[in-house]
Amino acid sequence: MRFFAALVLGALSGASLSGEIGVSPLRIELSPATKSAVVTVTGKTGPGQFLQVSAMRWTQDAQGQDRYEETSDLVFLPKSIDLAKADKQLIRIGVQKPVTDVEKTYRLFIRETPPPVDPGQQRGAQVAVVVDFGLPVFLMPAKPAPKVDLQDLRVENGVLSVKVANAGNVRLMLRSLSAGKAQFKEFRPWYLLSGTSRTYTASLPKAACNGPLAVQVRTETLNLKREIAVTPQMCG
Repeated sequence: MRFFAALVLGALSGASLSGEIGVSPLRIELSPATKSAVVTVTGKTGPGQFLQVSAMRWTQDAQGQDRYEETSDLVFLPKSIDLAKADKQLIRIGVQKPVTDVEKTYRLFIRETPPPVDPGQQRGAQVAVVVDFGLPVFLMPAKPAPKVDLQDLRVENGVLSVKVANAGNVRLMLRSLSAGKAQFKEFRPWYLLSGTSRTYTASLPKAACNGPLAVQVRTETLNLKREIAVTPQMCG
């Protein structure tokens, strides 16, 4: 399975479009029993163009937004890849201290450098599209205990508010959030890390303003449903 991602870095003189870069697998799971893994990078880059590899500690803030900071927890090689010479390279990744009670989360970033500027080409602003992919790396605990919870369900002025909380010791991959015909417009399938939560809102149709409303969240491995009583007065 491959993942293709592109990021516009800015206006560059004499730049060209990058080729397709494949990364496999799409996530790494390390544990006390699995201390290392291999990432395969395939594709082709131009002469003088490299893929830079770096690791960052991955956390989420009180609003569930991703945050990154430098880390030395992960050991990986190489830190620079030249696909102009070979169309396949391996990245070996591991961890020195695999024992943990709560899952630790990281991203292995694989970023393509902009192609070198050809001074012989006509000068002018051109856009370079390059690969920028953050591979999730999970350091799992010896005893994973996933748990999802729906909290603070309330309806005010016809708007349903739901907090999805990760009450377990490993990440959750949120797949869907539903409440009848209500649409959580800001919802998107993504990871919810251990100990974090994210609040979603949805405008209720009039038909949902008289009686119990079932709210259901689905993750990669868990499903949870809760009901909330809704009255016409809550819809204003």
